[in-house]
Amino acid sequence: MMPTGAAWPSEQAGEALAALARHLGWSRTQPSAGRTAVTVDATAGALELDVAPVDCAAGALAETLCAAAPALVALPDGGVLAVVRGRGGRLWVLTPALRLRSIPVGPLADGLREPLEAPHRAAVERLLDDAQIPSGRRARVRRSLLADRIAAERIGGVRPLRPAAHTSLRWQLRAAGLLPRSLRWMATHVAWATVFTFSWWLLAQALLADRVDAGFFAGWALSLLTTIPLRAAATRMGGRLGLEVGLILQRRLLAGVVALDADEARLAGAGHHLGVVLEAEALSSQGLAGALDLALAAVELGVAGVVLGLGGGLLPVLLLLCWLGVAGGAGAALVRARHRWTRGRLDLTTRTVEVMVGQRTRIAQQPPSQWHDGEDRDLSAAFDDGATVDTWDRRLVVGLPNGFMLLGLVGLLPALWAGEASSGELAVGLGGTLLATRAFGRVAQGVRAAAAALSAWPRVRPLLAEIERADTSGTAPQATDAPPAPPMPLQASDLTYTHPRSTQPVLDRVAVRLVPGDRWLLGGESGAGKSTLASILAGQRDAQAGVVLLGGLDRHVLGREAWRRRVILVPQFHENHVFLGPLSFNLLMGRRWPPTPADLADAQATIAALGLDAVVDRMPAGLEQMVGETGWQLSHGERSRVYLARALLQGGDVLLLDESVGALDAATAARCLEAVDRHPGAVVLIAHP
Repeated sequence: MMPTGAAWPSEQAGEALAALARHLGWSRTQPSAGRTAVTVDATAGALELDVAPVDCAAGALAETLCAAAPALVALPDGGVLAVVRGRGGRLWVLTPALRLRSIPVGPLADGLREPLEAPHRAAVERLLDDAQIPSGRRARVRRSLLADRIAAERIGGVRPLRPAAHTSLRWQLRAAGLLPRSLRWMATHVAWATVFTFSWWLLAQALLADRVDAGFFAGWALSLLTTIPLRAAATRMGGRLGLEVGLILQRRLLAGVVALDADEARLAGAGHHLGVVLEAEALSSQGLAGALDLALAAVELGVAGVVLGLGGGLLPVLLLLCWLGVAGGAGAALVRARHRWTRGRLDLTTRTVEVMVGQRTRIAQQPPSQWHDGEDRDLSAAFDDGATVDTWDRRLVVGLPNGFMLLGLVGLLPALWAGEASSGELAVGLGGTLLATRAFGRVAQGVRAAAAALSAWPRVRPLLAEIERADTSGTAPQATDAPPAPPMPLQASDLTYTHPRSTQPVLDRVAVRLVPGDRWLLGGESGAGKSTLASILAGQRDAQAGVVLLGGLDRHVLGREAWRRRVILVPQFHENHVFLGPLSFNLLMGRRWPPTPADLADAQATIAALGLDAVVDRMPAGLEQMVGETGWQLSHGERSRVYLARALLQGGDVLLLDESVGALDAATAARCLEAVDRHPGAVVLIAHP
């Protein structure tokens, strides 16, 4: 049962989102007047937030509600909860009175599962009666049986609140609370280093003063035991911090990949993009690891410097600073070597991939004596650069901590020879030397990881910045259950486009007008601009001049997502893809996922209309058969019809088919064109004469 006054009315869901964003401090911009009461998606777009709905297994609903916060949760009775955070089986929600209230997550999860449990209640009650379950245990057994029956079913209505992917990386890190969480983590580590040093100072005091009694031993043991929870807390906080930053970086990289310009991606080549992917992985993993190691090392070196000053005077501190300079020089040399090695390795990767792509052509047209020209030279250069990196790695990992151990002991010798330091001060100096040695070992590991990240950054930075220049209008998800709007006409005028690195326009002042029901056949020679025109109409390219309007609105007003839902492009075969996953996913990915029974029924009817039902019948799992890179291998014509079915299932006002039936026999092509002709909007078929 939901506490009174905790939920917002459904018609105020947009207002609840705006209030939640203000409470979190995420309102960088304010939605225009009246927009907050319209839809959640409109408010999210105005506030530059992502509120994409997610669904989860019914058995993990309680955990999902806590992990998804901050989030909006739709209630079965039509209300909306604005969840600020979740922890320990409780949720803190923002009420319409703008007050925080704590509610248990268990009753909320039970209420959300109620519609799924209702069809099973009668059968469960009969089962309880037949088993003669005592009344005292009946409620618990009933709850367990119902939970087991619906454990695999999916529940929606949860919309996590996150900064939009196109917002700046700095803002996303700030919204994640990076600075205060980092300060808490560093404070915990300082406490651990201080208590750890103090525990060994007590032990050294007792041993050197020959005062090993129960009191000293108890104090030492207590201080040493205190380091365990501090160390565990610091490790947990650092791990969670690294995961959060890594997640933000991966989302940003994915958004940059999606925003890549198609022409620029083709010009760069597959090998270049493979190298960028590899470097992005290095940046994500090594960059975070290096930053954490260097931050921890800075804390430990600061504590070690204080301890050395107390135990050995000024000389050990000066030696520590000098050794830090040596570490900086070695680190800079490693970064330079790593940059050179990475540049050569990526060039080698690009050439290797391009050679593999053209292997058949090379075998057919090039004499065998020239197949491996230049490969030995490239490999030798990569080997030499890698050997230099390995040399500096060894110097850092082995020489840096061991070198300071000797240097630190040398720094304590003057005080020992002069007899000016007490046994306790010498013990403190020795403890500081050991702590600094450990810290320099961490410095070595951090510098190695940071060098890998710094060498990856120049290659990955353009991808991270790509989203900032992309068209991000209308990126909020659209409701898929809304009734379809009537088809709208598409009109373009004075379209001009010139490909990159070309001086001649492929389109020059082209005009197009398509109304619902139109059927066009667009022909022309190869390179005449047919595919370019289709991609501009579909919103995948921007013309250098001219305007494209759908129902009198351009793409920036209508929104990118809304435009691509209404203008559907089926690109040429080599530019389309069957993804690794079930056939149903490949058919319905332009519609929604996971699908409803109605979606699957539409998919079955569409593939039957295209003549793919025989292909599905021979698959052991039917529509759920895995296809793509592994599993069933579809033929060229079968894949062409999968692409066509995907577009038909998506609907839209305008359907652009770029040579979609060119690989089909005459009978199959005629059958597919009959199915396409039933599309209510305009259809443009691109084909060679």
